[in-house]
Amino acid sequence: MTTDISALRLYVRIDEGEGPVMVLLHGINSDATDWRKVIDTIGDGYRFIAPDLLGFGESPKPEDIEYTADDHMQVLEATLKDLGVDRPFMLVGYSLGGDIAIRYASTYPEKLRRLFLLSAPFYLPPEAFQKQGFGIQYLKVIFFEKVWKFISNSQKSDNRLYQYADGKGQEFAKQFFRTDDIPKHWDIMSKNLRNCIGAATFVDDLPKLSMPVTFALGIRDPIVHPDQTPDLKRLKPDIDIRRIVGLSADHFLLANIPETVAHEIMRDEVRELAVRYRAGSGEPTVFLHGIFEDPTFWQPVATALSARREVAMFDLLGFGESPKPLSSLYTVADHVDAVVHTLLREYPKQRVRLVGHAFGAAVALSVAEAAPKLVADVVAFSPLLLAPKGEEGSISTTAAEIETMHERIEAMASDRRSRIAADRAEQHVIPLLRTVQNSVLHIDAAALIDTERIPFQLVLPTDDTSGANDFLARATLKTTNGRVLKAPGSHSLPLDDPGATVLILDPEATAAAKVADKLPRPKPSMALRDLRATFASTANTILWRGLGTLVLGLWILSLNNVNPRLVSIGFAIWVGFEGISTISGAVGLRRTGSTAWVPWMLMGLLSFGVAALLFSRTAFTLQIIAFVIMARALYIGLADLYVATRVSDTPTARWILVCQGLLGVTVALTILFDGQAGTILFKWVIGGYFVLSGASAISYAFANRLAVRKRVRSALAQEKAEEHAR
Repeated sequence: MTTDISALRLYVRIDEGEGPVMVLLHGINSDATDWRKVIDTIGDGYRFIAPDLLGFGESPKPEDIEYTADDHMQVLEATLKDLGVDRPFMLVGYSLGGDIAIRYASTYPEKLRRLFLLSAPFYLPPEAFQKQGFGIQYLKVIFFEKVWKFISNSQKSDNRLYQYADGKGQEFAKQFFRTDDIPKHWDIMSKNLRNCIGAATFVDDLPKLSMPVTFALGIRDPIVHPDQTPDLKRLKPDIDIRRIVGLSADHFLLANIPETVAHEIMRDEVRELAVRYRAGSGEPTVFLHGIFEDPTFWQPVATALSARREVAMFDLLGFGESPKPLSSLYTVADHVDAVVHTLLREYPKQRVRLVGHAFGAAVALSVAEAAPKLVADVVAFSPLLLAPKGEEGSISTTAAEIETMHERIEAMASDRRSRIAADRAEQHVIPLLRTVQNSVLHIDAAALIDTERIPFQLVLPTDDTSGANDFLARATLKTTNGRVLKAPGSHSLPLDDPGATVLILDPEATAAAKVADKLPRPKPSMALRDLRATFASTANTILWRGLGTLVLGLWILSLNNVNPRLVSIGFAIWVGFEGISTISGAVGLRRTGSTAWVPWMLMGLLSFGVAALLFSRTAFTLQIIAFVIMARALYIGLADLYVATRVSDTPTARWILVCQGLLGVTVALTILFDGQAGTILFKWVIGGYFVLSGASAISYAFANRLAVRKRVRSALAQEKAEEHAR
């Protein structure tokens, strides 16, 4: 009788706690008990659901299905429906569970609020790789495809691996696989390896994902190699890549470092904002700043008004002292959700007046629309709302510049030439960049104003030419709840004239207005300048590194002879540093109670001993260096040649890949058979590598700068053309 997949349900091993739902999917050959320590570390505040995956643990194990990601996904969805999960939830998938999770997320994007992938194996097609290092990277794909195929066919071919697992090693295999039926389990495992892990659909699924996505893996993971993760950013630029460091940061993260996994999962679970200032008593007023302003923008106004009412200043999500989650998309919904939860925490039984400036004004209006029971009224100063296309204020050159810098920084973060520098820049500017791209440029101003059911007032300074004031005034006058006040002043009215601002908010607060005028003013807008400086700094870092690398390469090529002793000392220092790092990591493991510290300590001590030997014996050191270079060149050369013969569609021309391969093999053979020629080649290979790398980085830095300038000029030309047409 054929199994009806739609009738299957997973065994839910863990279903506990109250709060937002977090669903956790384990890896192959395991069950949901792997999540126990992670759940205990996270603690209260969530409803944790951890089922045994189809074919594992106590869940059904039909033998007549193929265990594809779609099979797993279908049974998971039916199980969650039965559990009453009907609101967007967080989905966490480890290894095999990650491959199932991404398939579920791409099929049901509306059901997830966040996706967290942990050590999920992925195998990209050749066209998804970068040209640089393609041969080595794709060889790993071929290798694992063969490994999974070998394991999958072991039962059918009755090879030594299967004979051991079903014979002498049966007791060990039963414990490792958590099963008493090795033949049945092997068949299920084989299908999962072949049809789910081996057929992981990252290329198709990643671009479809609309929720925040994090991909975390250990830097020592032998199955999911960290060097391949930058290619994921080309498929989904806003994916958050996490590299977990440490000696135990291999593929088995749930067993080795569950506390670290829990920390990574929770790092971006942000629900509330920082309250920068709170004082006074009476009717509450909450101030929200703009994204191009210092978060203390409202300080003089808030301080003065605190004599008449209770006031508070919130730092927006990603700004000031509020959390800055890297996986957040910083949509309007994200900003609104954070404000709402903070209001519920700070004012659980009160309605508040929301006062916002620029983007803070747009958020205030959006909060009033989303949670009208929490808001008494809204006062919006110079709201950052773009008019529909064709209206004055519909195009923003500044927005175009920001969006372009965002695109370039994300592109640099996925390029190996600039990844380290761009990663740092990306972490610094993500809140501003994504807020502009995913909030400012996507707010429907007309719809927002038209649907307001709470009293609101737009304060539009007469000298403010930065927004769509005329359009906003016309739209507001059509509503029954909205009023427009055109006050003398510029876009930064609350900063330039806090006394007048106090009177706009409270006409009877004449004494408070005088106090406001005497208080120190916050710093003017800095965010855009900081963004430009960060982008320029990133491009300059790449440029200067490229220049340094180029000069170093030219210097090496100019040398008549390479000083053997200098090379020997440098290599010995590097090996010694690695040994010290390993010993330090082993000490840290020992403190955690892990027994894995012993082999790592021995390895570190051995490395330190080898370093001492290399430092004292120059000839021996040079032989080791020659062997390392030879082995590396041979490996790269053979990888390029092998991949060139196996792959029909390569990201770089096939003849280039063949030439690279032949060059690598030639260098290796030359070093092996001719020591003197090897020394000369050492100079030319190292020097040439530095020269080419430096030149590539320099051209890349200039290309990124040019891309931003072109985009801004294009936006400016479009704005002028539309103004002329009007």
